[in-house]
Amino acid sequence: MAVSQTKLGTAELVPRGTSLTRAQALALQVDLIAKFARGEFQRDLHRAWKAQIGGSQSDRSRAAYDFAVGFACTIVSKHGFEASPEGVALCFKVLSCDFVAHPDVGLKLALVKWLIDPLAQKIRVPD
Repeated sequence: MAVSQTKLGTAELVPRGTSLTRAQALALQVDLIAKFARGEFQRDLHRAWKAQIGGSQSDRSRAAYDFAVGFACTIVSKHGFEASPEGVALCFKVLSCDFVAHPDVGLKLALVKWLIDPLAQKIRVPD
């Protein structure tokens, strides 16, 4: 396992051989943003989140995350990651850890995360 540094300064493990070029990372993010920004996706994401009303904030966030992961699986698989929740998690870890010094990747990652977080959307628009 290779150790990568995150923005918060904590080390996280990323499997060796799991890497993207900057251009590949940006292409992957463009595909995720295109899917997650669609009105249909947003409507259904918010429905999944609201369906958990009465549950904890954690339950609501988990419902939104699970909904988004289903769509992300097909996208990340086109970019070399496994089409599974684990593949999506690894993809986000690679984007978060390997591209700390690339502000364009960081900004797009913040947008992707905002697009799959209904609570964050209620609070603010990403920088």
